[in-house]
Amino acid sequence: MERSRAIVSRIARSLSQIPGGWRLVKPLQNRFPVQLDSGLKECFVEIADYDGNLRLRLDILSYMGSCVYWYGYYSKEELMVLDRILCPEMTFVDIGANNGYFTLFAAKRLPKGCVVAFEPVKETFENLCRNVASNGFLNVLTLELGLSDGNQKEGAIYSSDDDFKDALSTLFPTGNRDQILQRIELTTLDEKVEDLGLARLDIIKIDIEGAELPALRGAKNCIERFRPTILIEINQEMYTSAGYTVGDVTSFFRMFDYDFYLIERRGKLSPVEPESLRPLCNILCRPN
Repeated sequence: MERSRAIVSRIARSLSQIPGGWRLVKPLQNRFPVQLDSGLKECFVEIADYDGNLRLRLDILSYMGSCVYWYGYYSKEELMVLDRILCPEMTFVDIGANNGYFTLFAAKRLPKGCVVAFEPVKETFENLCRNVASNGFLNVLTLELGLSDGNQKEGAIYSSDDDFKDALSTLFPTGNRDQILQRIELTTLDEKVEDLGLARLDIIKIDIEGAELPALRGAKNCIERFRPTILIEINQEMYTSAGYTVGDVTSFFRMFDYDFYLIERRGKLSPVEPESLRPLCNILCRPN
């Protein structure tokens, strides 16, 4: 079954690249379910065609991993945007790198640049490092750190069993994410960029389950100095758990004269006013 599923999944990933081909994938996925021993909560496999030719180890029981395994990508629209705006010499910072979906994608496009990837969850970080090494990327720096505003040097990561499979852990406990997973080291992006001596910072992707605003506050100097384009997830539910609002995030960007673009199907960018943002969406923030 495993061998057949692997073959069919490769076909499915190819079909997903054809307009309308995604409609054929779900029936294939349903015909080859993952069968696990009782009590086993993960099933890691490695594919060799992520973004065409990259190796990626992923958990096909997780939502993100399953999306990549069967459809080829997770957050495809956001990756389409990155594909258009990345230039070979850029520096890309991935805050909340997870298993490397954005990190690997960017590293492939930055032969003269570099990727700095932050991932604080130990098991996820180890898999991220494994994926980077499997592809031989020498332009990626992985850091087992969380980012915040500098008010604390360590924090607790909260999760639920289901969320952990997708590394959807958070610094801010919620009703269903109330189990302490581990304690992590925290720093600020400003401090780490200074430590590394980065001469440029072009694009930031940030998706850290409610910790976005504290991390942005800890990156004020970088934003003021480098004026990076920033790809960020808007998630009102998680923001509320962390004690702030979508308006607080957009007001922060307005201080630095940024405009907002909603990321839509096929990576289309549509200008959007802050008050029109949906409670859950991904946006691109660009400096004027």
